[in-house]
Amino acid sequence: MGESLEGFIEANRISFHYKYVFEEDRFSKPTLVVFPGGPGFGLALYEAQISFLVNSVNILFFDPRGCGETPAQGDEDCYTLEGYIEDAYCLTRSLGMELGFSKFILYGTSYGGMAALGFTIQHPELVTQLILVSCAPSYHFFELARMELTERGDKSQRRMCQSYLWPGKFSRITVTDYFRELGPLYSRKVVKKTANPYDFPCNFQILNAALRTEYGRFDFTPRLAEIECPTLIMAGKHDWITPSSLAMTMQRAIPHSTMVIFSSAAHSIAKDVPEAFQATVREFLVSASLTERRAARREFGS
Repeated sequence: MGESLEGFIEANRISFHYKYVFEEDRFSKPTLVVFPGGPGFGLALYEAQISFLVNSVNILFFDPRGCGETPAQGDEDCYTLEGYIEDAYCLTRSLGMELGFSKFILYGTSYGGMAALGFTIQHPELVTQLILVSCAPSYHFFELARMELTERGDKSQRRMCQSYLWPGKFSRITVTDYFRELGPLYSRKVVKKTANPYDFPCNFQILNAALRTEYGRFDFTPRLAEIECPTLIMAGKHDWITPSSLAMTMQRAIPHSTMVIFSSAAHSIAKDVPEAFQATVREFLVSASLTERRAARREFGS
């Protein structure tokens, strides 16, 4: 997977765990920053998914506040989308000075994609390209998910959501039980409920905080048109939690966006169709880079 620098850095009054993966000629390549999702997951879930890009970009993984090896600190207000975005801004500014990058490609999956949307709207000068995977532009996705579950879920899956997901009442045990029970809905590769498609630690307290607050109020829809960087939007046709119709909403509103809906994937696109997922991301990065270079040449010549 190449070389890596791993450690902790102080940002926004907390010590964040990070991992920077690269190959020898890292100073000639752009940096891609990965926003973990969940909410509650750390970087471990995403390393295997994204490391295929290390020959073309440097990759910055980090554990958000309270996730993975980054300590929990502060009250529930620190675990909002705004808190996530503020942490990410401080973190990327600090690490950028240390590692030698200023602007970067931004990648976000699920809740990480929602945070990536907000970050790009607030800090457009920092993001050169945006990659959104299985995410939503507003809290309205939660109502769509309820309807999807009514059609796709069985009785025990609906009961699990009623007890824990909708009200935000997970415990350390029930969050694992939840992903095991609903595994076949999250990934087409999971055919039995005994398998957990997200078999990594998840901070259930952060998950609960988001379910009780953010999932009833955040809405980036009115500002999507402000995103000017090349944007790739990926969705799974069988995604129940962030239905593919949301990708269409984002694609219509974001000016320089490309949408790909994978017919054989659910929420976990990288797991369900890894070859197609990787090819799509690679193609987008090459295309967006060419567009950037052409624009730079036009600006230089004007």
